[in-house]
Amino acid sequence: MLRTTLSAAMALTLLAVVEPAKAQAGGAGFGNSGQFIVSADRLMGLYVWSQKSEQTSPPLMNPTTTTLSGTGFNFLWGGDTGVGSQNAPVYSIPRLAFDYVVIPGLTVGASIGYLHRGGSSETTRNNVTTTVDTPSGNGLLLLPRAGYIFDFTPLLGVWARGGFTYYWAKATTTNTAGMTTTSTKNSFDGLALSLDPQLVITPVPHFGITVGPMLDLPLAGSSKQEQTITTGGASVTTTTEGTFKLTNWGLTAGILGYF
Repeated sequence: MLRTTLSAAMALTLLAVVEPAKAQAGGAGFGNSGQFIVSADRLMGLYVWSQKSEQTSPPLMNPTTTTLSGTGFNFLWGGDTGVGSQNAPVYSIPRLAFDYVVIPGLTVGASIGYLHRGGSSETTRNNVTTTVDTPSGNGLLLLPRAGYIFDFTPLLGVWARGGFTYYWAKATTTNTAGMTTTSTKNSFDGLALSLDPQLVITPVPHFGITVGPMLDLPLAGSSKQEQTITTGGASVTTTTEGTFKLTNWGLTAGILGYF
């Protein structure tokens, strides 16, 4: 009887010591209530994209529909030298995100990304110089989102995230050949449903690496082109508008810190 009582007392004592220690350790784990999460998303990744655009203004009996697609890989910087939609750099823009853990596991927050590009080239042939500006402009992306953290072990967890991405971009190109200057302004925007469940690896407290798939599914989008041709002081401007939808999916990685 004494041995049984002593064993029970030792077990209760051990439990009383271990449980508070476990609770204290868990309080510092990823996904606990009241935490702020600061993350850098899509720092690198593989992207598979496709876009579909259709002219709507001025109206045509047979509207022009254009479909483009491609793949890309980036490390710390997305896209290529242009802002133009044909290169689809919008979704590969690295972005900074802020999230808050409302209750254990449940997060709300947003991410934001910005892109600026510009450049020019000059060619001289037969004493005639032609100056061409590469598409220069800006792009902005905003993603309000919500998520839930499944913290399986102190090292591994899954952060399921989703929200709605709004993007806007504008690019300007100017070409000069002799007495004629052609200026083209392209702008486009869109709204998409974005899903990116991420595996979160936390090798040390308060720091993590994220790796996982993502999908940007278009809900709406529009495009506008203004082309102005100037010759001898006279200018003619043509405006074309249309629908624009960009689909994107792939695999991305980033980093985060929580406190």
